[in-house]
Amino acid sequence: HRRGRPAGMQAQPLPPAWLAAGFTDKVQRVDESVHRRGTGRRSQTPVNASCAPWLLEYAAFHAEHRHRPDSSYLVYTCRPVMPQTNSHCLGFGDRFRLIAYLLRTAAHHRRVLLVDWASPHDLSLFFSPPPLLGASSAPAGRGAGRRGGTAIDWRITRAEAAALDGLKVHRWGGPMSADAMPSARWVRVVGNTPWMSAVGLNATLPAEKGGDGTAGPPRRRPPPRPVFPPGQGSSAAPTLGCLLRALFAPSAWLAAAVEARRRELFGDSPFEGVHLRLGDGAAGTAFRPGTVPTTDRRMTVDGAVSVMRCLASAGSSPVFVATDNARLKAAILAGKRGGGGGGGSGEEV
Repeated sequence: HRRGRPAGMQAQPLPPAWLAAGFTDKVQRVDESVHRRGTGRRSQTPVNASCAPWLLEYAAFHAEHRHRPDSSYLVYTCRPVMPQTNSHCLGFGDRFRLIAYLLRTAAHHRRVLLVDWASPHDLSLFFSPPPLLGASSAPAGRGAGRRGGTAIDWRITRAEAAALDGLKVHRWGGPMSADAMPSARWVRVVGNTPWMSAVGLNATLPAEKGGDGTAGPPRRRPPPRPVFPPGQGSSAAPTLGCLLRALFAPSAWLAAAVEARRRELFGDSPFEGVHLRLGDGAAGTAFRPGTVPTTDRRMTVDGAVSVMRCLASAGSSPVFVATDNARLKAAILAGKRGGGGGGGSGEEV
């Protein structure tokens, strides 16, 4: 859960119990006071986009071309009804990874990226586009940051929603090659392409000639490896977080809601936080062995309980647990009520 320390803050060493349990000291502790500075300021703070310098140029391109009549658009789409495909948008992780890939793809193909995420709720309720540090000032309007940076404003306007209504939604599950990019002005996409997949490669090789000298059918290229070409204009990025931070900052409403909930749970006291994603069917094996590699193992509930006990033994601070596993939730709640179970002593969880 720790994502590195804010500027000016000193890293704190991990407790010996954590190191003995295999945690790495590369993951830094963050003083919880940084999250108590205000409710909406995070969404107004410019993001340093030095992790991928092309983001700054693309932010300026995006702001300049957003509403031009000759612009082309690449639109992540998740709606209850999506023409020519089903309504399954996949999990949140798949959605954000695809959006990050579409950001790279839009920059490569000089398209304006939009995010039309309306199911189950409008994404703009929870996130807003932050201004990018170092980007040139945008014209007055939705793309202009409050402190001089230019935001990649992905939010859909009513006019854009009307233009998109009824258009086909493409479902991508892998890299989109240069010769397969639709030529339409509005290209709507849903799916689960990994964020680091290759961008802009040709999908076909020249046809092989047969023994009689005639050309055979075109050969398909093997799936391109996630290796980015060096050089100017490359849409490479070192991490998924680099791309997502350039697009999303907590909205004022989300920041206020999280702050209110934190105060309700912990007041002004520090706390530890951990996210344990197991899935309700986690038993140490893949969810669906027929469709998921058998080496894809999930943490077991017993393993999660071990993590909780490690956390509880590392200090006296309460522990906030985010998990999707019903059995682990029940074990933690039972422990909190004094019934033993998931997290060691109930007072510490």
